[in-house]
Amino acid sequence: MIFAHISDLHINTEIVNSHLRQTEALINSALEQGAEHFIITGDVSDKALAEDFRRLRELLKKYKLLDPQKLSMVIGNHDIFGGVSHAEDIFTFPEKCRTTDYSQGIYSFNNYFEEAFAECIYRSGDGSGYPFAKRIGQCLLIGLNSIQEYSSIKNPFASNGKICDRQKEELKKILMYFGDTVKYRILMVHHHFNKIKSNAVGLTETLWQNIEKQTMKLKNKSELIELLKAGNIDLVVHGHIHQSGEYTRKDMRFLNAGASIKGNGKGFLSLNIIKATYSSLLTDTQLIEYDYKQFKQSFRNPRPATKIAGIINQMPVTAKVE
Repeated sequence: MIFAHISDLHINTEIVNSHLRQTEALINSALEQGAEHFIITGDVSDKALAEDFRRLRELLKKYKLLDPQKLSMVIGNHDIFGGVSHAEDIFTFPEKCRTTDYSQGIYSFNNYFEEAFAECIYRSGDGSGYPFAKRIGQCLLIGLNSIQEYSSIKNPFASNGKICDRQKEELKKILMYFGDTVKYRILMVHHHFNKIKSNAVGLTETLWQNIEKQTMKLKNKSELIELLKAGNIDLVVHGHIHQSGEYTRKDMRFLNAGASIKGNGKGFLSLNIIKATYSSLLTDTQLIEYDYKQFKQSFRNPRPATKIAGIINQMPVTAKVE
């Protein structure tokens, strides 16, 4: 089974259609490599606009991906609250977040992409639909909602994450009932588990990165990692922070696709390919050259696949974060 993992598409048809075209390029590239199932880990829209969801749905339909056996998704913070497009928006954005209906935002996202949540072997009945689980080939895919509700103190830019206690308890049940019925267990979530690397070059950049560190965190990460380890999760896939690649925390494997569209430099996209074989899970994070004018893609030094299942101490990794 071959999975394509993308994230943080930040489609914003109100301003520009380029991200939609780049998403199509990613889909084409993945299909050319034999991708059978697409995993999208949130922030598909930049401003939570219905038109963005509608246009992405049309694109997925074009490629016959609106099928529960071909598509799985989890929600991102931008899919509920939107984001800041211009510097002056910083002053009005908190009020926008305060007046956003959190539950309605989740419902709308799930409804636009209802096929991604169909044919589940488990679906939470609390109204949000998270967590959910589906069996794809020899893999169990589990989706969590990591988007924390807005708080002027604890979540002032609506970008922090938290997995509520209810979801944790339901996750335990999923792993208890279905974990041993498959070969691999893959968790899908929006927020990242690694630390934000500082590449600031000036005072302004340093200040903004310090703000980011406080407003893009997943709360209680260590506790959640221990829960995932106890449940024998083989791989966690996510987005949120605009970096792509594989890393480890406390011997857990994580794969980020946050830079699918952003963070690669102009003319390049990023795509994660996950191959579930009889003996192991293999990941390949690829940097794809994108021709904006002619809509062509070519591969530029794709990294070799990295073994992420098997004997942990023998697994090569791209980065280790403790």
